[in-house]
Amino acid sequence: MIKVREDLFNRSRIKNYENTMIDVKERYSNLPSYSLRVKGITHTKVHAVKQIGLYDNIDDIITDALEVLIQSYNEEDAKKISDYELEFNEIKLKKANLKK
Repeated sequence: MIKVREDLFNRSRIKNYENTMIDVKERYSNLPSYSLRVKGITHTKVHAVKQIGLYDNIDDIITDALEVLIQSYNEEDAKKISDYELEFNEIKLKKANLKK
């Protein structure tokens, strides 16, 4: 009986270790997509950047623009944004896994 418990414990530890080895982008790739409501002018600008900038999708444009914006903030605010992003992505990931 004790051997079974130890085996289960070790599996749990191995699984947790494996989760830390996964790339963040790969880990969050299973998060659901969301739609955003933007003004028509913003929509047109994004599509123009997509056509001229040779982007594959709008998500990449928004991600790049947000990275530049976040870099313009001071370190403290950038850290808060990063922490907030991590916290809410984990919540979304848990919800997505519960739905499976």
